[in-house]
Amino acid sequence: MSDETDRQTILDEEHLKLLSLGYMISGGFAAFFSCFGLFYILMGIVMALSLSHLPDNATPPNQLPPAFVGWIFGGIGLAIFLVTSTIAVVKFLVARDIKRRKSRTFCLVVAGLS
Repeated sequence: MSDETDRQTILDEEHLKLLSLGYMISGGFAAFFSCFGLFYILMGIVMALSLSHLPDNATPPNQLPPAFVGWIFGGIGLAIFLVTSTIAVVKFLVARDIKRRKSRTFCLVVAGLS
């Protein structure tokens, strides 16, 4: 039965290596897609600054200035960036913990959220 136990241990080690690699790749993709949030932030700032230079008579009374839309756009981009960056960091931490065989509960929670 020792050969079967050794074989299963080797197989488990290989599965954990592959799972860790999968979380690293998934974290890399999440980090890449967080850059889209930065793009939205940049577009929002450009919109806000360019629309703030419109003449005062371009907006009707009792209406928000158009520059406010740019800041909303940038705020949404900031939220996207923060959420996806957090997801990426958490996935990298899970990949590290799987390699070390630690924090099983943390790994299970992140797997459930993923």
